[in-house]
Amino acid sequence: MSKVKKWICFFFFFGFLTANAVIVSEASHANDFWDEGFHYSINEDESVTIESPYAPNGFLDGIIEIPEYIDNKRVTHIREGAFDAPVGVLSFEVAPDHPFYSQIDGVLFDKTQKTLLCYPNLRTEPDYQIPEGVTSIGAHAFYLCRLNTVEIPESVTSIDSSAFLNALFLESVHVDPNNERYEQIDGVLFDKISKTLLRYPNKKDGTSYAIPEGIISVSDYAFSYANLTRLEIPDTVTSIDRYSFDKCDSLTAIEIPDSVTSISTIAFNPETTLIVSPGSYACKWIQQLYYDQPYVYTTDWLNSFIEFLNIDSLPDFSLEHLVSEMGNIAS
Repeated sequence: MSKVKKWICFFFFFGFLTANAVIVSEASHANDFWDEGFHYSINEDESVTIESPYAPNGFLDGIIEIPEYIDNKRVTHIREGAFDAPVGVLSFEVAPDHPFYSQIDGVLFDKTQKTLLCYPNLRTEPDYQIPEGVTSIGAHAFYLCRLNTVEIPESVTSIDSSAFLNALFLESVHVDPNNERYEQIDGVLFDKISKTLLRYPNKKDGTSYAIPEGIISVSDYAFSYANLTRLEIPDTVTSIDRYSFDKCDSLTAIEIPDSVTSISTIAFNPETTLIVSPGSYACKWIQQLYYDQPYVYTTDWLNSFIEFLNIDSLPDFSLEHLVSEMGNIAS
């Protein structure tokens, strides 16, 4: 079996595991249909939204053709994340006269070619330069792609927070220095207007990282699947968004500064120990909302506590022992 066919089988199996429950649960819905290799729904105006490819009916060669019509109804929409599963994609084919979609070198775009919708996840080229003139990078656009680097042109003004979700091979993101909204610092993607860290590449070299001073927000999925063992968050950060540290299995502990006043749901792995100050927003967030999240108190606070009690000479109350005890009490 060729390498490409093995990858296609992998994506089919991966998609079956992750999407089968959804597809089966929706099968009885009156507005769900399967035809011409797609799972699709019919909109109120009788147009069609493509929900996902339907592998048993085709596309096992990795070539996905976006039709203008399905069941004599015009295809006007493609659901966000439609091509995450259940099949791998080598290339998209779109008729030149399709009124809503187009392709450039096998990459899927809207008709105006200003929005990049989906990069084929089976493509083996290590680098991709987004064409100049593209203004938007859509949701899940690079989901499970095998790229090492992505180059963002000056023209891009909008990047969905999930654009690089599960881009497991990504080592760095490059941004044209003339881009007015986005920038990269050492290969990490930032929104320089909102001072937000958007994406830390999954395969970036090194296992330690310090978020630059001045950054205010950590975006959805910013560090998901990152290969980090140590992270420093500056006291300029005030918000941590959804799934920011999802699947960071090697990041066993994170110190949350007192400056943080907003933490979204499921921001951290449930096994990650948060290091917090008593009375801080993060401490209250854990105690009131996520009481199963392990936590200990900051070293600075513990040192002050030890000094106040004058117990620094007692071996049973070493800093390491006290941290361990605090963790046991918190849990």
